[in-house]
Amino acid sequence: MYSVSDLETFVAVAKHGGISPAARVLGISVATTSHRLAKIEQSLKVALFHRSNRSLKLSDEGVRFLERIESILEDLQEADNQHEKLFLAHT
Repeated sequence: MYSVSDLETFVAVAKHGGISPAARVLGISVATTSHRLAKIEQSLKVALFHRSNRSLKLSDEGVRFLERIESILEDLQEADNQHEKLFLAHT
């Protein structure tokens, strides 16, 4: 199973066009970034990217997954922000 950080890593790779740039932005190693992507793909049993020696491009499945995951991550962030506001209001 994959985690929220795995999903955030997937989005970063998709948005930044590669594993190395995403790893730099996220402040994690290339190996960790690659491992997180592999974990998602193994769990889903689908390739989210077309890989070649010099490029990484979202597959059709990857495009659909990205659209769904971005929405879910936004909802999670909004819920977290609301929880924080409620917590601060009660302290």
